[in-house]
Amino acid sequence: MVSDGGATASQRTELQVSDQRPLLRRIGGWFADHLRVCGEAATYLGEHLLSSFVVWLMIGTALAMPGLLWLGHANVSALSQDWEGPSGVTVYFEMGTPMENIDNLRSELLAQAQVKALVVTTPEQALEALVAQSSASSAIQEAIAATAQNPLPPSADIFFANDPSYLNIDRLARQLRARSDVETVVIEKTWLERMANIRQLIDRLGITLALLFSSAAVLITLAAVRLAIESRLDEIRVLALVGATRGQLRRPFLYFGAMYGFGGGLVATMILAVALNSVEEPLGSLFASYGLAVQISGFDLIFLVCSGLGALVLGVVGAWLALRQRLGVINDMSVRSA
Repeated sequence: MVSDGGATASQRTELQVSDQRPLLRRIGGWFADHLRVCGEAATYLGEHLLSSFVVWLMIGTALAMPGLLWLGHANVSALSQDWEGPSGVTVYFEMGTPMENIDNLRSELLAQAQVKALVVTTPEQALEALVAQSSASSAIQEAIAATAQNPLPPSADIFFANDPSYLNIDRLARQLRARSDVETVVIEKTWLERMANIRQLIDRLGITLALLFSSAAVLITLAAVRLAIESRLDEIRVLALVGATRGQLRRPFLYFGAMYGFGGGLVATMILAVALNSVEEPLGSLFASYGLAVQISGFDLIFLVCSGLGALVLGVVGAWLALRQRLGVINDMSVRSA
């Protein structure tokens, strides 16, 4: 009985090994077939290098436009964090307001999460700025000397950490107007609305261009793969007659689409690199005049990998659509399902 039990266990082991060998052979054959088809697709593109380069150039040009817009959006967002443009709220105090009251207000406002900074302008600083910016500075100085008093009140510019809504800004302005030492509060409503409209326009324009140019890349790949299908119809017919599955017939053209898309992504990356390099120096000179340092950001390894994979996916989608158009021809060849 012991020997029978041992023989049974041995037989089970042999059956398991024999069941695994066909599975491993199928997996190995699947990978080997994919490597073979990938090599054949690369050879085909190499033999038609000029036409392949034209396809890569068209796809790269189409993909460079939304990529350039995205990089511009990323750099503008990064630059806006260091750019202190017009404040959202400007507070004008009563004449003669002691600095102690202004310092207390600063502490109260900076304790709020939405307030990033509060810049106080004293009457003396306001007068100096007015004299420096005015073409009639001598007349202003004479008028102030005649009155023997600075007519300008202290003020404070409030900068916000995030992008608050106008309702939050209006609520803060009403709280400030309720103070006895505050004369008036000015909300830069027009500037806020314009900035919101510009951001909305950029976002919608970016989405629209991304969809349009991505569709163009898909259509370019579709046309290129369809030409490849038309040029190899006889070969497809022969493969169908000898029993090739539908997946085996589609596989080379899907690799064509992937290589067309990936090559177009590389061309788009080169176009973006040249464009960024050409505008970096004039942008640096422009922003240096405003005391800002410009450093192009966003063009990093993550962007390169995402753009390459995105272009590859678009190429595969274009190839799949081309195969869908020619599916009737393949079905007429009586190909059995994969």
